[in-house]
Amino acid sequence: MKVLFVQPSCGLDGGAEKVIVRMANYLTTKHIANTILTTQMNTDLRKRLDQRGETRLMLCKDWQELTFVYSKIYQDFDVVHLHNWPTPMLTYGNRHPTIWSCNEPPQNFEEGGRFLEAEEIPQEWNFLVKNHINRIVLADKFNKSRFVKLFGCEKDTTIIPYGIDYDFFAAQKEVDDDVIINGGGDPIKLKEKFVISHIAYVHPMKNQMESLKSFIQVKKKIKNAVLLLVGQNDHGEYMEELRTHMRAHKISTNDVIFTGFVTQEEVRNIMYASDVVIHPVKEQGGWLTAFDAMCTKTPVIVSKEMTASPLVKEAGGYIGNYVKNILHIHKEKPNFAKQREWVYDNLTWKKYCESIFQEYENSIGEYETITQDWVDNPEWGFDETTTRAEIQALADKRKKIMAGKGKGPAIKIKSRGGAEDIKQVGTDDPDWRDGKEHVLDENMFTHKASTQTKNLKEAFKREKN
Repeated sequence: MKVLFVQPSCGLDGGAEKVIVRMANYLTTKHIANTILTTQMNTDLRKRLDQRGETRLMLCKDWQELTFVYSKIYQDFDVVHLHNWPTPMLTYGNRHPTIWSCNEPPQNFEEGGRFLEAEEIPQEWNFLVKNHINRIVLADKFNKSRFVKLFGCEKDTTIIPYGIDYDFFAAQKEVDDDVIINGGGDPIKLKEKFVISHIAYVHPMKNQMESLKSFIQVKKKIKNAVLLLVGQNDHGEYMEELRTHMRAHKISTNDVIFTGFVTQEEVRNIMYASDVVIHPVKEQGGWLTAFDAMCTKTPVIVSKEMTASPLVKEAGGYIGNYVKNILHIHKEKPNFAKQREWVYDNLTWKKYCESIFQEYENSIGEYETITQDWVDNPEWGFDETTTRAEIQALADKRKKIMAGKGKGPAIKIKSRGGAEDIKQVGTDDPDWRDGKEHVLDENMFTHKASTQTKNLKEAFKREKN
């Protein structure tokens, strides 16, 4: 078996990226060759990759180049493992055994990464997900219910909770409360402080503003409290919002500390030095931090909107009511040893990787059946030579339909790396390289329609009926 992982970018050390590295290392232990196709790779992630030679890293300059490379190499692999959106778009014209770890819903990057609502999902995307991906992996019940609402399909979905690096975070390390090394910069002085930590890259979806507002209220009661906002902070406008709020409430940078990027070792040290870890994220996929913190026996408070909040509650963590719960933790100093045991018993990378590997095998088996279905139904007009440009004509360029007929705002797929679209990649049709925007509405083709495109439209009608 050979496995291809695809992720728009591994520049951040986030949940999806951790999953890829863990799964790659698991495959290496089984002597299975695997390749990570992405646009960049965080240095810390590279260091954690098993160096025994089974994993190959392929870095592309941008999303457009990645789509082109993918079209040339995917058939060399037995199974493809897709991660963040828009990687599922790669499957059009490239049918192959494929699973998709839907870590989070599709986003509108022109609006700061806002997650799309169900009415904004074009039917063509639904078609791709239903017909070109063998298995969809989701981390919890909330993510599954949201996926079904967005894409209207449930059959081929499976819940596999993420694993937690228990051995790493539970390791007892000597942590000096006076200093924590801050990415090689100045030390952070924490002696005799009540330390509240929010660990996530600075972004509206991570909701550092809620942590700041809660801290302002807590500071009135706990005079020695400090808030550490731990993580990469290159989101300019949101950073300025946070700093403006601090100035308005006369909060000094000695009380609220932005650490910037930190390594995994430094994250662990910060967790051990913290009295509470607060995780008020909005509805999105990332939830490893809360369980990582439990491994250090540090009390954890998460938002009700966090997708794994039912699991946090089951483990014994706190949900919402940040000010009230922080004051309770300050007064009672609860021992989180049982919460650490719960993580050990329920969330392991070994269990996660074994389950994903089973999905690989299932996907390979299902692909043979699906391929035969396409052969038996030639009126659908798809085969291995169908180009991505044809699906892009429908899915990526629905501005006229969506803006002009009341089906929601215009949507333009944009990768994390910033590439605006992929319509010009993988086609020999010069009309798609003229730099103009080609649109297709429900009544007419403004692009010269191919047989496959017409059949695709008919396929949607049959599916709808």
